[in-house]
Amino acid sequence: MKKYFLILGVFLLLALIVVSFISPLFKKTQKPRDLIQFQSPTPTTQPSITITSAYPSPNSTNISLFPKIQVNFSRSLTETEKNTTSITILPDITGSTNWSSDNKILSLDLPKPLNPNQKYIAKLIYLGLTHSWTFTTVPVEKATSQDQTKLQLQADQQVAEQRDQFIQKYPWFLSLPLEEKEYFVYFTTNQGDPHFIGKLYPQTSSSTSINDQIANMQNEIKTRLTNLGIDLSVYNITWEIKPE
Repeated sequence: MKKYFLILGVFLLLALIVVSFISPLFKKTQKPRDLIQFQSPTPTTQPSITITSAYPSPNSTNISLFPKIQVNFSRSLTETEKNTTSITILPDITGSTNWSSDNKILSLDLPKPLNPNQKYIAKLIYLGLTHSWTFTTVPVEKATSQDQTKLQLQADQQVAEQRDQFIQKYPWFLSLPLEEKEYFVYFTTNQGDPHFIGKLYPQTSSSTSINDQIANMQNEIKTRLTNLGIDLSVYNITWEIKPE
């Protein structure tokens, strides 16, 4: 019986030795993919952005009536950032924005000059933040000669444009006034009421009665206006009678 236990003990000892020898081999033969540890990639973020300068600068005065509104950023903006960035001038002035080639400078081009001696608010929205500052334009008498020349040229252009629009609407206007010894007829749009005024001068010394003279002149005037292509059902004629 002792011999039996002795043999069993020897077998158990051998089994332990075999297991301890084979186990490391199994660990070394594990597939490489079971040993790889995956890590989440570190997200890439843009550096923070700040405003390095702006024109006109905050609280500045005597600013040109034709300023170049600009904001300089500390780095280039991405397309997404640019799409959420805007600048406006209050009181409301609508302009067009442009970016520099390096996407660091935002410019606002104004369609018309600013009013002289007026305080404006520049409002910039970027990255969900709002940054505002004020500036005041120069009084017109202190404007540079260059600005004054620009103002005059723009005023002349506006007058020319208004005249062209007027002529397009009333193409027969250049054929007026109708002027004779006995009458004078002109067109006016005063107070938003476009109409004709006919001043008639019947002669008291004529053998023709005043009433007949007036009727003859009115018929002649209406015929001449109609021949110019004027629809007299659209425009009234105000008659002013002044016998002489």
